[in-house]
Amino acid sequence: MKREHRCRTKPPRTKAFTLVELLAAAVVAAVLAAFLLLETNTQAGWTRELHNCQGNILLVDGSVQQVASSGLRRLLSASGATNRLAMP
Repeated sequence: MKREHRCRTKPPRTKAFTLVELLAAAVVAAVLAAFLLLETNTQAGWTRELHNCQGNILLVDGSVQQVASSGLRRLLSASGATNRLAMP
């Protein structure tokens, strides 16, 4: 009976990450996934299916405004800054 010879290959080397590096990467990924950045020139709007073309905006002063898509774009433009929309 003839014996079959098999070559053994070494597994590829992988970089070992520290626990701190893994946690930092997880935090960055969670933050990026949780926020949508809307700049002053973003053509944002509400959908008809989900929002009936209007939605509520929570402002920094704690007030809430219900606005249509045009009002959303007006608020973004008037803010003069990049806005962060928190995604649940």
